Amino acid sequence: MSFTVKHIEQVAIITANILKLDGSVSDEFRNTFVILNEEGVRNMVLDLSKTEFVNEIGMNDLVFIRDLCHNAKGSFVMSCVSTKAMSLINLLASEDDFIIVPTVDEGVDLVYMEEQERELGFL
Repeated sequence: MSFTVKHIEQVAIITANILKLDGSVSDEFRNTFVILNEEGVRNMVLDLSKTEFVNEIGMNDLVFIRDLCHNAKGSFVMSCVSTKAMSLINLLASEDDFIIVPTVDEGVDLVYMEEQERELGFL
C-alpha cells in the first residue's frame, strides 16, 4: 500500500510510503483523501518523510486535497517534507499555499489549535 492512514481523535495522519509524488500514484493518492473526506474526516496531516520528489501532477493533487479539507471546514497540514521535495514545492507553489511543519506531532497540534479557533469563531 502506497499510503497508510492512522486516526488520532479528529485527525487523520496519512503517511506517503512513496519516493515520488507524481502521476503514477495520483489516482490512489486522491482516492485515499476523498474516501477519508466522505467518511467525515476533515482534518488531515500528510507525512511526506519518505517522499523526495514532487512534480506538477503531485502539486495539483496537493492543491486538490488542501481544497477538499478547506471546503469541509477542516485543516490540511504537510509534515516531514524533505529538503529536496521542499525545493520542488517552492518552485511550483507560493509559500502561502500550504501549511508545512517539521514533524507530524506539530501538524497534529496545529490542527487542534485551528479546531479550537473554529469553535471560538476565529476561523
